[in-house]
Amino acid sequence: MEQNSRASAETGQNHSHRLLFLVCLWLALGCICTGLAIQNERVPGVFYDEAVLAGLAKDFVTGQSHGAHFLGSKTVEVLGRPFPVFVQAYVGAVEPWMLIPSFAVFGPSMGVWRLTILSWNLLGLLLFIFWADRLGGPWIAAIAAVLLALDPSFFFIGVLDWGLAVPSLVCRFGGFFLFLVAWQSNRKLLSFVAGILFGLGFFNKVDFAVILAGTTLAAILAYRRQLLSVVRSRVKILFLASLGFFLVIAPSVARLPKVLRFGVSRESSGRMVELSEKLHTTWTMYDGSYFYRLMAAGGRFSEMYKERSPVWTLFAGALLLASLVILGNILNHPKDSERPLQIFSFLAAVFISVGIIFLPGAVRLHHSTLVYPFPQLIVAAAVATLWRQWSGLTNWVWIARGVIAVVFLALVISDVRAIRHTQEFIRDTGGRGGWSEALTRFAEQVKKQPDLTIVSLDWGFNEQLLFLTDKPRLQEPIWTMSPYDVASLPKDPSYIYLVHTPEYQWFPIGYQFMRQVALKDPRAVVQTWNDRQGHEVFYTIRFIQ
Repeated sequence: MEQNSRASAETGQNHSHRLLFLVCLWLALGCICTGLAIQNERVPGVFYDEAVLAGLAKDFVTGQSHGAHFLGSKTVEVLGRPFPVFVQAYVGAVEPWMLIPSFAVFGPSMGVWRLTILSWNLLGLLLFIFWADRLGGPWIAAIAAVLLALDPSFFFIGVLDWGLAVPSLVCRFGGFFLFLVAWQSNRKLLSFVAGILFGLGFFNKVDFAVILAGTTLAAILAYRRQLLSVVRSRVKILFLASLGFFLVIAPSVARLPKVLRFGVSRESSGRMVELSEKLHTTWTMYDGSYFYRLMAAGGRFSEMYKERSPVWTLFAGALLLASLVILGNILNHPKDSERPLQIFSFLAAVFISVGIIFLPGAVRLHHSTLVYPFPQLIVAAAVATLWRQWSGLTNWVWIARGVIAVVFLALVISDVRAIRHTQEFIRDTGGRGGWSEALTRFAEQVKKQPDLTIVSLDWGFNEQLLFLTDKPRLQEPIWTMSPYDVASLPKDPSYIYLVHTPEYQWFPIGYQFMRQVALKDPRAVVQTWNDRQGHEVFYTIRFIQ
């Protein structure tokens, strides 16, 4: 009895030490990420796709809106306020729900908004650490967590989330962790909660199906022996997880036909162009240059890959070498206890990457990062494998392990360097094009003027102004306006028209209005708004009496 009690106490103490180590690691990474992210509280400016998420949350908190949101958004009345349900036909309003509590307590502002997104991302990181610890142990969890937290793509989408990536990360990490705990301990309620989180991930954006399909298939192939031995005793776990999932996605099922029609239309047009962009996106995600390129191009995705980026990391090379190490270990050490984890991580990364390639329209970073955290787990598993296998080198063991440590340190330094260089570019420019803080400066001047009507004659103004202003009436007629309608636009002093420069325009109507109407009317006053380096971003047009 005493021996059993002593063993139980030691096990409990080891678990406490392990938990303390992982939590301290997370706190350290959280402090580093927060310290870096503070610089992006106000710069760059707000991107259109980023703003619609915060704008819907703001409307609910304030109880009103002074303009119409993006086509396809849907709200229902809750307590007399417009509660967001859908952002678009295939996008549920999970991220606006994440923002509502912070906006209600601290008020809707850029700082509150971006720090709230960062906080959710760090919560996702903590859930990932707990999941990876149960999957592969504390050291694999620690190595993978450092690589994930300081990955430039993961870091920047955790602050400037224009693609609903953070809800996806939180839902999958939380779902992975709770489902694994439920499976290992046969705790049925946790499996139901895990199913709800997976459902929220799918409701957030239907591309979550690629994650679910890829990880499920990889788990079946990697852990088939373990699964077969206990699957009969876990039927209720699977049922409750499925129940939670389908209960949550039920509201979005009715919209699936629209999503499928959208996918078919994307599939039938420009497939090779789309494939090329997907490959570019994947590569720049792994080499850490995606966000620098995005900022340098001012949100013009077609321009991102035309020039070489001065920002890069070592992760792409590290992932390639780690994959070779993992494959070699899988083939040569069939009895290795770490082999199932290695197979799972590698296959999940492959299946999800292939799924992204075949998913119509999945061309941006928030699609490519669906594969996270499996690339980081591959590198962590390779480091652990080499560390363990090289322990038999006797006199050379410390040199071998020193090489591993130096390479890992170099990898981390390259990640931080890429983040810092990207932030320096953002600070110097204030953001370019669609990310420019020039629009924030304009919004500061007009946000309290109820007598103004601001008309966006291009994509890239309206959603930002819905969030950044409170009183002006906002209009975005570009979705229904024809080129012949520009001459009939009111030339009233209470109207301000917004037009992008040709470099950043999406719709030609705005610039056509400026050239054919405004520049020929002596009453028109055209003001140019520049970024911090003096580059023209957009024009405001106002007619005086």
